[in-house]
Amino acid sequence: MTEHNLPVPDDAPWLDTTYDGFNEEVLKIGEKFMETHDKAFKQLAEIERQELEDGKVMKTAVGLIGKYSDQLKDLDETEKVELRAELEAKKKKNFQSVAIACMAEYSRAYGEMPEDESWMFMEAEYYATGEGQTVCLQMTQAHPRGDKDDFDSTLPYPDNYKPINTKQYRAVRGFHKLFGTWHLHGLRFHTREAFFTRYANQLPSSLVKLKDQQCFLEYHSQLHYNFA
Repeated sequence: MTEHNLPVPDDAPWLDTTYDGFNEEVLKIGEKFMETHDKAFKQLAEIERQELEDGKVMKTAVGLIGKYSDQLKDLDETEKVELRAELEAKKKKNFQSVAIACMAEYSRAYGEMPEDESWMFMEAEYYATGEGQTVCLQMTQAHPRGDKDDFDSTLPYPDNYKPINTKQYRAVRGFHKLFGTWHLHGLRFHTREAFFTRYANQLPSSLVKLKDQQCFLEYHSQLHYNFA
């Protein structure tokens, strides 16, 4: 490699360390750098803290959903109606907690969910040594379908036909009904593009053809494989 030793003018301003205010300017530059540096690290720490917090909420909520589901199964028909109602209410509350945690993760990954998006694109993956891998997929419009917690029948018409819960809540509830409590641990919401890109090889061609069509559609699948 050839070295090029270019002449440097004696009066080069960037080499002049003797003029008045040189040290002061250097200090200002250093302080500005440290301020920016500290701000960036604080923002990163806040993001990591929020992700950890959402993860804790998700884990706690799913655990409680499993607990209350089991308790509801064990209730005898003669058990008090109040106890059944209490367990159902706690279960619903934690469905909402899971939905909120999933939306927080969605926002970090994709930004705000489009208001005109009519479908929810959902995925949960589970894998463990010796147990293989399971991929659960669901594509749903999560319409209210007459579940007793979708409407408030005590309200006057037409308010008694307006949903009192969110589409995200109904999507989580439907996913739980299809795949059970365990798979809620890894549940994620995706954009339409991300869902069809990531799982294109697992989706039927007839579904892929409909991905940009406006129609009523419900789809779910579960794939399990193990090389052990």
